[in-house]
Amino acid sequence: MRTTRTPPQMCPSCGYVFDAATEAIEAKAKPKPGDVALCLNCINVGIYNADLSVRPATEAEIAAFDAGTKKLIGQARIARASAPFGNLARRGGRA
Repeated sequence: MRTTRTPPQMCPSCGYVFDAATEAIEAKAKPKPGDVALCLNCINVGIYNADLSVRPATEAEIAAFDAGTKKLIGQARIARASAPFGNLARRGGRA
């Protein structure tokens, strides 16, 4: 897995502050505009912009995801729901 530093930003859904992205599918992949981003705290689905900031995904974008992407999002939601570490909000997050 490869981790890429991104500009620090808050999840628009829960306020979790993140500053990195780790690929989930392609080895050594860096996020690029249009790629899917998931908040580790709430599993909110976002889309990377050209500057690696993340905006919320629209319902139409989520509906257009391929089956593999939808499966990964579902697996992430299940894993997060069963995680023992509770809320991850940090650095002034509002969650």
